[in-house]
This record gives sequence, C-alpha cells and structure tokens, in this order.
Amino acid sequence: MVAENDKYALRDDVRINMYYPDRVEKYIAIGGKALTKFEVEGEAWPAPWTDATGQPLGVPFHPFRNRATRYNAGGKSELDDVLPLQDALNRTLVSMVYSSELSAFQIRYSIGVEPPAALSPGMWVKVAAKDSAGKAIIPKQEDAAGLNAIRFGTLEQAQLAPFINQATFLIDQMYTIARTPRQDEAGADASGEAMKQREIGLIGKVERAHVNFGGAWESTIAQAARVQATYGDAPPTATSWRSVWKPAALRNDTEVVDNLLKIADRIDPETLLEELAPVFGWNQDKIAQILARRGTEEAARLARVTGILPRRQSA
Repeated sequence: MVAENDKYALRDDVRINMYYPDRVEKYIAIGGKALTKFEVEGEAWPAPWTDATGQPLGVPFHPFRNRATRYNAGGKSELDDVLPLQDALNRTLVSMVYSSELSAFQIRYSIGVEPPAALSPGMWVKVAAKDSAGKAIIPKQEDAAGLNAIRFGTLEQAQLAPFINQATFLIDQMYTIARTPRQDEAGADASGEAMKQREIGLIGKVERAHVNFGGAWESTIAQAARVQATYGDAPPTATSWRSVWKPAALRNDTEVVDNLLKIADRIDPETLLEELAPVFGWNQDKIAQILARRGTEEAARLARVTGILPRRQSA
C-alpha cells in the first residue's frame, strides 16, 4: 500500500533476489511493470556473496525434512496419510446432515391420484370414485386394478447409526495412523505407566524430529553466522553450534514434585525453585520474588527468636 495524493492505494510490487555463487542481484517490479534493479544506499550492486576469505556463502536455504527416504528426498508430512481419512470423515458428516434433514422433512409420494394442494401433516386423504353429481361409481372389474393401485407413502430414510459408527471408526484410524494418543481413552484413573505406554508412538515422532530438525537448525545458525561475519559490524565469537532438545517424554507433574521434595534438604532453595518452575509456570522474576520473600521471613523469624533470648547482664 502506497500514499498517492494524500490517499492510499494498493499496488502490486514484486521483489526478487537472485543468488549466484559470488553475488546477489536484487530486482523489483513496481505496479506490475518490468523488473528493474533494486539498489540499496551504501550497498554495491550486485552485492558480493562471499565471506572474508572469498569463499561463496551459497544460497541460505536449509530444508527441514521429515521422514525423508532415498525415494522421497524431500520428506513427508505426518499428515499425508491422515488427509484421505479426513476427506472420508468430511463426506460421512455431510451424509449424516442430509440423512437427518430427510428424517425431519420426509419425502412423500402418491401413486394414481393427485394429492390436495392444501395437504398438511396430520390430514387424512380420502380417495373415492364419484361421478359429476357426487354419486359413487361402482368400478368395473377391469378398473379395479387401477383403483387398487392408488396409494400414498413415504420414502425410507437412511439410519444415522451406521454413519456414526463409520465416523467413529475413521477418527480412531486417524489417531492410530498419526500415532497420536486420544486423551479420552486414558481415563481419569489411568496410571502414569499406562499413559507413558500410550505416548510411545508420539514420543518416537518427536525424537525423530529432534534429530532431523536439529541438524537443519545448526546449519541455519551457521549460515546466519557467516552472513553476520561478512556483512555485520560485530561478528559472532562462536565457531560451532549444537542443538540440544529437552527430553521428549511424558511429564508426570505429581511425580516431579514428589521427587524434588524428597531431595529438598540436599539442594539449595534456588535450584529447587528452578526445577519446580516448569511445573507451575514460574519465570526467573517469580523465582527471585519467592526467594526474596523467603529471605524476609527468615530474617523476621530470626529477629523474633533473638528477641526472646535472655540478655547477658554486665558486671
């Protein structure tokens, strides 16, 4: 969006950077026009794309591949096998909606006679053969079959129970294929070990991602450091990086608290609070406040104790 004559208007601008082994060429297309040079004040055009030793930096793209194989080097999303099931579930839900609507607004039919236009629910339709004077006509034998064919009815609707069962089955399969446990299946009285067993598949996915994505992050940071060292004012002092992840394990907060309380008398208060912080969502400021209040309470308690001690009388 640009300002034109004190008004704002939308403009279609396109920015393109072209990376070569030794340079970067920057272009811009303003308002849908042809590409022209995009020049930055104080920067050469094209911009050099080498480090201090003259080595090319390369294109700064680092793929985060998931489940890559020799036949699928680009990787595969965890949702690839789930999407077809989601499509089937969506179609099942649409069928359920149509079936429920047809159950509320049933389709009726008539054979052999035109139903009254003012027909409404609860009305009876009486069909009788009469002449123009309103006198009943006794049909001949050859007309009996046609009169007996006159009837009304309702088209049968599909039952919702099969759709519900199918939807439940599809949802269960989605959780199974995605290796994601369902919380509603664990139960409120499930033990910690039972919950850990249900989390094995999900933990395996997370640990695999730690390895693949960790390497990609290391390459990304290393590339950013090379760019900073070449173009920045303060080059980084580190020369290598290693990604470290927290363990991908199901955390039982009650168990964590109990274990920390068992060793509380063997560690200092600050370490204890730092270990408890993830459970209660405390940050460093909160920990500092707790320590300060504990220090104030200890000082007040010590003052009360020393206040009641007998004073030594001088000779």
